[in-house]
Order: sequence, then C-alpha cells, then structure tokens
Amino acid sequence: PGTPINENERDSVGDRPERSSIFEAEEQRSEEQRCGVSLEELQRKLAGKLKDARKRGKDDAWIAESMARTAWRHFSQPGDGIWSMTTESGVNHPAPFPTELPRRLIKLYTKPGDLVLDPFMGAGATGVAAVQTGRHYVGYDISPEYCDMARQRIAAAEAALSAQDKENQ
Repeated sequence: PGTPINENERDSVGDRPERSSIFEAEEQRSEEQRCGVSLEELQRKLAGKLKDARKRGKDDAWIAESMARTAWRHFSQPGDGIWSMTTESGVNHPAPFPTELPRRLIKLYTKPGDLVLDPFMGAGATGVAAVQTGRHYVGYDISPEYCDMARQRIAAAEAALSAQDKENQ
C-alpha cells in the first residue's frame, strides 16, 4: 500500500515531494524473497549478535529480546510494506535517496551475480547498493558531473568491500 503524496510536504529543493511511494504487484514470491533476506544472512547476523552479547555478559532474556528485534527488523509480512528511510547527507545531488532503498529492492528482485541496470543513475546510490549486494551494475546519466560522482561513490563502495573481505580472511 502506498501513501499519497501530500503537496505540502516538500524537500529542501522545493519542487519535489519529501515522501513518495513504490507500488508492487506480483502473483507470488518465495519466503526468502518476501522477507528480503536470505536465511544464511540472517543466521550470520544473529550469530554475531549472540557472540557479542555473550562477550558483554548479557543474560538469556536480553539476548532473546535482542535477537527477536533483529529478526523483526528483517522480516516484513505481506501488506506490511511500509519502509521509512532518511535521505543521505553529504551527497551533492539535488534529489538524493538513501542507498538502503535500492539495496532492499535489489535483494528482493535479484540474486547475487545478476545485472542491475540504472538508466538514471544520478549520484549512484543504486550502483553502490548493487556492489554491496554482490550484483553487477550498469548505469548511465545525461549529466557528466553525476556520472563522475557515481563513479567515485561506486569505487569507494568497492574499496570498502575489498577491505572488508581482506579483514575477514
């Protein structure tokens, strides 16, 4: 379900709504796709939280509540599709959107190794999300300045991922 745009809610540029909607229509989706997270990913997150909580001496009740909250945040039920995100700061673009938005959509509709196409890449949030989720990415924009900005952001995301991979080895 989408939220209608209130014409009184405008962003800092003044000509764009602060809030907008994405409507989704499909026949059926697997449990993993519906939740937007793989079982392995959730297991890693929960195992990390458990290990950290035990190191800090937390009791079982605290651990259970913390793990339940983590699982709750990662699972959305049909009809419970309201996502609230804040716009990213530090992006020199008149209409930036949070990288979390394309990241969630990419995880819902593609698999690692798939190709993501963004014909209006702007500051490159979709490219960053594609890199972070193990997808290939092709993007283009009419503005050479935005293409340069996107290249820099995507390169930074690739470097961060590479550093993280080295750290995990």
